Amino acid sequence: MQMIDILTAIAIWVGHACIWTATLNVLYSQALPKTFLKPWRLFTGAVIGGFPLVLLFGPRFLQVDTPWLLNLYFGVCCLIGLVIFPTVTLIRCIRSRPKCLTAERTETLDLWATLGAAVRGDGKWRWLTRLPGNSVFKVDITELTLTLPRLPAPLDGLSILLLSDLHFHGTPSKLWFDAIIDRLLQFPKPDIVVLAGDYVDSDEHHEWIGIILGRLQWNEVGVAILGNHDAHHQPEQLRNALEILGYMVLGDRSHEVTCRGERLVFTGHEGPWFPGPASVPAAGFRTPWRPV
Repeated sequence: MQMIDILTAIAIWVGHACIWTATLNVLYSQALPKTFLKPWRLFTGAVIGGFPLVLLFGPRFLQVDTPWLLNLYFGVCCLIGLVIFPTVTLIRCIRSRPKCLTAERTETLDLWATLGAAVRGDGKWRWLTRLPGNSVFKVDITELTLTLPRLPAPLDGLSILLLSDLHFHGTPSKLWFDAIIDRLLQFPKPDIVVLAGDYVDSDEHHEWIGIILGRLQWNEVGVAILGNHDAHHQPEQLRNALEILGYMVLGDRSHEVTCRGERLVFTGHEGPWFPGPASVPAAGFRTPWRPV
């Protein structure tokens, strides 16, 4: 195969992967049952991973001309792989930092280096952690400093700890999560703790909610919502476990709190997996924000 053919095949493969990955993401954004999503995810991996074989041997094996519809699909994939995907990637790389973000610092914890094989735990997919080149036991702790216009003076210096997508299921082990919490507890106590969902991937690991997240503390308030993975693992029990720890579990409702003497409104949104909020009440302080 000539070099130009190889490059074209790679571009088609990249475009093909973009289409199927985007389709998977759209399906996961819907309130679909896990019995459908899990097989579809595996099917998507096979369709993407096996696509080079179709490019190399498909028409040759069948000994027929490529159907026009497949040619059209290859053309769309090539356009995405050669133009759209590189353009979007370039835009994301060169985009300017939001003006409100005045400082950013990231600390990477390599817990395999410090804790060793004990961080593998007993999850059913633990064997994947043996694959070379993965960074599954590394975690980034990122500190962002935001300067917001019209911020009320009492809220100056307000600190927020955000945790999301913990996915307790046995791998990484509880030892891994404990080490992360140990590091977070070395920082000054945050004013607000926000938990943004996807706590468990098995019913057996509900008890980790209290054991791990119960160690966190705050000065003002702790709030939480559930994620799509939680919808498949006894969500009401998860809500109860978080409430027992003192978290304000928002669900699809808004709650007003007084923080440093200022009125703050927290609104939960767990849609489409759970009902979304009917409306968001106006708070005493609001600032416009757009992703850049």
